[in-house]
Amino acid sequence: GALRRVRMLGFVPELAPWLSAADVCVAPTWRGVGILTKVIDMLSAGRATVVSPLALDGMPELEDGQNCLVGRDPEHFSRQVARLLEDEELRERLGRNGRRLVEERYCWGVVGVRLRRLLDDLMEVHDG
Repeated sequence: GALRRVRMLGFVPELAPWLSAADVCVAPTWRGVGILTKVIDMLSAGRATVVSPLALDGMPELEDGQNCLVGRDPEHFSRQVARLLEDEELRERLGRNGRRLVEERYCWGVVGVRLRRLLDDLMEVHDG
């Protein structure tokens, strides 16, 4: 079944080839803080991604069923992965929506503009 199609990679020096070959990506991170850059990498590759609730803390725009699936605990997480492996239409939709989210909110061009505005505002406050 599906288990034979799952590969646990650990660290890989070049992530892009693995992301392009993947049908589903997972970020089962249960501890940590901030934006999980691996989630951004997975979404930007247009891959349907299952995340733990921790990812929502760093990326509040993530929406279960819209641009990712959220696994609330290890058992639910594995059911969400199985759901994606079985539903190609859902995989494709979440992949498209996840990529759009990254393009609209997290690509360097967008982040750079927001950072520039923040720095300009800080300079005005400091000079004012």
